[in-house]
Amino acid sequence: MAFCSTNFLLFSSPITVGTVIYTFTSLMLTQLVTLKFDHHCVRKEMAPLWFSKYRSRCFFIYMTLTTVLFGIFFSRTEQIQRKNDPNRIENIKNALQLEDLDFVKMVDDLKLEFDEGDLKEIEKQVSSRLSKVSPSQAQ
Repeated sequence: MAFCSTNFLLFSSPITVGTVIYTFTSLMLTQLVTLKFDHHCVRKEMAPLWFSKYRSRCFFIYMTLTTVLFGIFFSRTEQIQRKNDPNRIENIKNALQLEDLDFVKMVDDLKLEFDEGDLKEIEKQVSSRLSKVSPSQAQ
């Protein structure tokens, strides 16, 4: 569960507040469930008594770090967006080839976030690739 939550957060584009909340809630629940299981193992004498105190300390550290990371991600969602995400750039490139109305509709449908700098950079890349292809190769 923790692996899936972490991958979901790291590879989401764009990162939204809902994504951050879902991911960190999943991580915290996973930590809580494993703590309860470890305490159960100590009660059933499947683990030594000292393990309960050790595990409680580790849980406190994990929760503190997770809460700090959640606060950072939640408060700085706009700053941690993946600017060079290949999927995001490819979606913008595909959208550039459409007419203006189709472009606006596709951007709205895909919920793409972009700025003028992104579009100018992509236009330069597309133009340079098109200029490298000779007219005889294009036909």
